[in-house]
Amino acid sequence: EHQKIIAILTQDSYDKIILVGENFKNFSDIINGLYFDDSEKATSWLKQNPLEDSFILIKGSRSSKMEKIMEAL
Repeated sequence: EHQKIIAILTQDSYDKIILVGENFKNFSDIINGLYFDDSEKATSWLKQNPLEDSFILIKGSRSSKMEKIMEAL
C-alpha cells in the first residue's frame, strides 16, 4: 500500500510532501519529500516550519500516532 501511495504522489506536483514511518524511508528521494522516522519528529519540524494556506492530507495507522501532526498544525 505504501508503494501505491508513492505512485499516486508521483503523478501530480506538490509543494511539499512529508513522509512519516519506516515504510516510507526509501521513498523520500523518489518524490523529493521530507522523511521522518516518527510522528514526533515530524511534529517538531512542523512546529518550526509552519504550513500556511495549504491543503493537507494526513494518512496513517493508529500505531503511527498521526494525530500528533494535527497538534502541530
